[in-house]
Amino acid sequence: MPRKQCRLVFAFVCALAPACSSGAPERRDRVILEDDLVTPVRETDEPVEIAQPGSPNAATFFPELEYVLTLVAEVAPPEIDGVELHATSVTFEEQRAFVTYNVAGEQQMGGIDVFTFSEDRRPRLASRATFDDTDVAAASSIGGRLWLATATGGPGFTSPAVLEGLSISPEGKLGLDFHVRTPLSSYAATSAVGAQGRVFVATGNTGGVFMVDPQTGERLAQRPLDDARWIASPGDGTLVVVQGTPGRLTILDAQDLAVRSSYAFDGAQLPEAKSTVEIAGNKAYVAGGPGGTFVFDLATGEQIARIPLPVVPYVKQADIVSNAVSVDGSLMFISNGSAGLTMVQLSAPVSAPHDPASVIDYASVGRLVFTVGVASANHIVYRDGFLFIATGRGGLKIVRVDSRPRECDPGFWGPTCSDPCAAAGCAAGLLCDKASGARVACETCSAGYYGALCEGVCQVEGCALGAVCDQASGLATGCAACEVGRWGPTCEQLCDPGQCVGVASCDQVTGARTACDGCSPGYHGPTCDATCAQGTCDGTVVCDQQSGSTLECKRCLTGRVGSVDLGALPNYLFFFAEAEDEAKWQGISKGYAGDVAIDGILAEEKTSGKVPFAGTIFTNDSTLSDWQDIVDEDMNAGQAFARLTEIARLEGLRAALLDAFDQVDALAATEGFASRSVASLHGLDTRNGQADTTVINVTSGFSISSTIEIAGDADDAFVLRWDEDANPTNGYQGSVKFMSGGAIVPKGDLTPGSFVHVAGDISAAGGGSTPPAPYPAGPRLDRGMGPLVAGGSDFDGGGFFTGFWLTTGRPKDGQTGSLSHAIFVGGWYSLTNKFSMSGGASGVHVCPAGED
Repeated sequence: MPRKQCRLVFAFVCALAPACSSGAPERRDRVILEDDLVTPVRETDEPVEIAQPGSPNAATFFPELEYVLTLVAEVAPPEIDGVELHATSVTFEEQRAFVTYNVAGEQQMGGIDVFTFSEDRRPRLASRATFDDTDVAAASSIGGRLWLATATGGPGFTSPAVLEGLSISPEGKLGLDFHVRTPLSSYAATSAVGAQGRVFVATGNTGGVFMVDPQTGERLAQRPLDDARWIASPGDGTLVVVQGTPGRLTILDAQDLAVRSSYAFDGAQLPEAKSTVEIAGNKAYVAGGPGGTFVFDLATGEQIARIPLPVVPYVKQADIVSNAVSVDGSLMFISNGSAGLTMVQLSAPVSAPHDPASVIDYASVGRLVFTVGVASANHIVYRDGFLFIATGRGGLKIVRVDSRPRECDPGFWGPTCSDPCAAAGCAAGLLCDKASGARVACETCSAGYYGALCEGVCQVEGCALGAVCDQASGLATGCAACEVGRWGPTCEQLCDPGQCVGVASCDQVTGARTACDGCSPGYHGPTCDATCAQGTCDGTVVCDQQSGSTLECKRCLTGRVGSVDLGALPNYLFFFAEAEDEAKWQGISKGYAGDVAIDGILAEEKTSGKVPFAGTIFTNDSTLSDWQDIVDEDMNAGQAFARLTEIARLEGLRAALLDAFDQVDALAATEGFASRSVASLHGLDTRNGQADTTVINVTSGFSISSTIEIAGDADDAFVLRWDEDANPTNGYQGSVKFMSGGAIVPKGDLTPGSFVHVAGDISAAGGGSTPPAPYPAGPRLDRGMGPLVAGGSDFDGGGFFTGFWLTTGRPKDGQTGSLSHAIFVGGWYSLTNKFSMSGGASGVHVCPAGED
């Protein structure tokens, strides 16, 4: 996301004058104070699951405790004029906690909640302050005053970074009888801490660390430090500061901000990211972004440990970063970006001094899984058996951490219960010595074993069940059931596969084929002897092995369009890789022809009305949710199908989509096409008898209500990047809108399959007329040239998306607006997290050029 900009540097301390608002109270119209609120606290006793670690556990010690986590309370964030704030940080002190808030994007709004707690950490919202012009990143109290690290968009400051002070009573009530706003340099104040009778605040990017008098708000000293992100006080007269880009741990003298020492580390290299630090046992625990989490000896700068980032299915590794860490007792909690929260146990208390001769191990206990998901956390604090989590727009969550002694499970032995009893050959009643692991008893032997303790194995090659051998010698004499693919008295023969895919089963006595794991495309039946019905499929039919009903039409021979390889994507009309906020597929449509794939585990599928559809909907989930209504509609009988739990298929399509984005982003624009309006492409003709790929940066004219005719040879391809600044590294800017019959119309020997587009947001509107043939005229089979799908009708204008469209959604929120009268002639493959194909939207699948 773009930085909230303010480039001027503030180089003086405001005097106590009304113009600077440093000594007198601020105008109350920018500060709203609320006490004794009807608090949005929801008290719960919901269990928090601990999922298995996503990375190998390299620890050599055995945790003697196991943990039970319970969500005891959660607090919704405040709103300002209907805008929901995001929780940014938590500061905990004895029986009070401060939770800060801001909003994403360029707008600056924020707030601070003051909570008081009962003994079981049940929160009460004692006071709240909200600001309509200020983000709040962190808070710290000292001397009856609460200090906020902020970034303001209000007037009177030449740099957004400001330290704001409010009065606070022992009961947690905020007030304006003391109100100071101290200007600082840089874009935002990122962290604040009270120590040595002073307030210390860090400001990122072009700022540093400032010392401020807590009685007056006067700046007493400043230490310039690049990208100062977080500041902590060990209580020994020093300050510990985390810097980023590149990572550095700097120790300052709290009296004069002199640098005592500074240590570089390989992390915290993402710009404008959070990287927190906590101090325990003269050790610094540092969240290092893509570098993982670090532990440093503050006396020497030695890196004691590095906890790597986890690996989580369905989460891109680039989205997994360590942005906050908190420690207490012998536990560590880490916020790992999109991978959520990780719990780590140490083999010694975090407060133990570093001893190079005594290595401390770090064992990953697992990831925290909430009933209502917490994908990430802006900040976390773990104290006295309670975990406080600032979850962005999810507000504050409080988790109680309980422990209990670990006991050995049945079948294991040893002091750590980690050694399994040797179970081979024993079917029931296995006992082994807890000290040595030696088997001492077995009630019954498993098939294929022999001997007094069932430790002998019958050797019959290819035997799956009931190997028969002499009890005394173990010599094989027969087999009750062969492994799949074998037959004969001792399973020595191989079954004839025929049209089977995988292994064929056959009668153990005669060798006649009886079953197949799967069939070759085009065949079905228990033994794959029947031919699939071709029906309306324009490619190779894959049908259900038992019923013969069509499951898939392998439509395209290749996924390549010029120099871009789209993999399996062109086999589909639509592929939705995200859509976790909403996936609406509405009726009032001319219809759709082609297969559709959706990550149903992430997506929230919704539909209404009647949707004419011919094809198969594939999902990795066990249900299609509301989209099942589309498959079940009477008019779609015999032409609409569903395939569930297609996990590998969806993983492959996601990988293909991400790879396609990388390929397109890496292409250099063709000479003369580095920055073009779409209207300027009308009449483009690349016919020269050669196969050319033309890469075009479309930077203006994104609203298209006319036909843009482009001609070329049959093997020519066009890659259009719709991006106002022609810089894909910061997202695709602008919204592409086709309307009133607007379309890119292929001419010469081109087809709709000659075009690949990459964009952020897309939209459409009705009106106009449909491009003339051979442009596909409706939701028709045979790649748009055959009969209409049942219930469908020909297009009659709208906004036509020609070719294969790869989209990411709006840069600010990853969403795609409502697509009214959007006509897809090719395919749409998206990472958008919200879309609605509403009135008049339709689509027809085509293959890459050369296959139509």
